[in-house]
Amino acid sequence: MDAVMRERTVQLAKQGDSAAFAELYRHYAEDLYHFACYYLGNRHDAEDAVQTAVLTAYRSLPSLRKNGAFRSWLFKILSNCCKDALEKRSRRQGDVPLFEVEHMVSGDSRELSESAALTEALQKLPETDRKIILLSVIGGYTSREIAQMMQLRPGSVRSRLSRAMQKLRDSLGEDDGKDET
Repeated sequence: MDAVMRERTVQLAKQGDSAAFAELYRHYAEDLYHFACYYLGNRHDAEDAVQTAVLTAYRSLPSLRKNGAFRSWLFKILSNCCKDALEKRSRRQGDVPLFEVEHMVSGDSRELSESAALTEALQKLPETDRKIILLSVIGGYTSREIAQMMQLRPGSVRSRLSRAMQKLRDSLGEDDGKDET
């Protein structure tokens, strides 16, 4: 779906066209699910967070000011839902299983592997760094877009992304490509 078509679809959805909203959901569903899975570490919480985010977005759609900002607006809602889910989880109990990766869908060539080690490494990162990585790698956002969503400077996003990715590589024991000769 190109940008013009997407904006028209958003406008129709804002006017109450549920089929248009369903089309938008189909377009973003996989990325939303991947984001939530890596953020939360298990499929059940991810499914709940995506469902809550989509319902919230549907109800709040008339308040969206710029049709072209739908994608970032939707991911921001999902990010808040994921954060709420983590807070609820920590209040419920401390021993919730975090690493349940058989749920990871997709046969495409995503940079992030579908492994328990990666999920564990992501969970060890500070929340802001984890969110930046997920928005960049899974969401496909630029540093400028992430900066706007998170109220940071683009340079800060780029440096945090670089450091967080290095922490992931170190945690996973991956070579950074530099020779030690």
